[in-house]
Amino acid sequence: MMVTRATFRIRNSRRQFLRLDLPENSQIWSAFVDGKAEKPAYASDKKDHSSVLLKMINSSSGFTVEIIYASRQPAMSIYGSLQGRLPVPDMVVTRSRWDIYLPEQFIYQTPRSNMNLLLSGMPVNPNEELTEFSRRTAQKPVQSSQALRIQVPFSGIHYAFEKLYVNQTDTAAEFHISYMAAAYGKQGIWLSLAGVLLIWFGIAALAWYRQRIKPIAGILLILSGVLLNLFAFTWLAVNTAPAAALTLLMGLLMLLALIFRKFRSWKNSRQAE
Repeated sequence: MMVTRATFRIRNSRRQFLRLDLPENSQIWSAFVDGKAEKPAYASDKKDHSSVLLKMINSSSGFTVEIIYASRQPAMSIYGSLQGRLPVPDMVVTRSRWDIYLPEQFIYQTPRSNMNLLLSGMPVNPNEELTEFSRRTAQKPVQSSQALRIQVPFSGIHYAFEKLYVNQTDTAAEFHISYMAAAYGKQGIWLSLAGVLLIWFGIAALAWYRQRIKPIAGILLILSGVLLNLFAFTWLAVNTAPAAALTLLMGLLMLLALIFRKFRSWKNSRQAE
């Protein structure tokens, strides 16, 4: 389940209702207009209740509209991808900021979005983040004793996006991000390192041991290493830095071995003379 708190700062002089198109499989939990609890109405042209109407007030100085809704998501497993979409109001939105908090038990790749990425994968202090968010979205107290203001958790891995006039394009603001369970991340790293070693062993077999090892053995070692790396980097989405570091180290060792081999050959030739 993905829980979203959306806050709009609105100036209105003539409109009676605000229409919001929500992501698919979403359900409104609460709605507030200028701090007063409101019961949203569902648009009649949407059978899946993905569009809601909120009664507006007239205010040239501006007022706040807040909704909290939940969207059903596939359960997170060993690896996969998450996606989300912002609600689309039927008014021009001049500036949007989207803060996303993902579970800490997973490793995430760089998100893909049609918004500008401001913050990528930062662990947050829930208390500090809640204080900062409350300051940015300060609003009037709730005027209904029966209203339930739901607190959205501010913890986990933090991503932030921003864009001007985000709802003036044909595509709604959205993000996609691939993930993998942290418990399998270390295994994926070891697989990628093993793949690097197999590739270099195959190269060494082809370069130096042709007489004792058939070329097909070296080719099979290289192909096995490539397949392991493809599995680790694509399916398990592991960081490529450890494999790259080992590749540089093995390349350096191979170069030193080649220099030593050339030096020993030159020394033997000198002794033979």
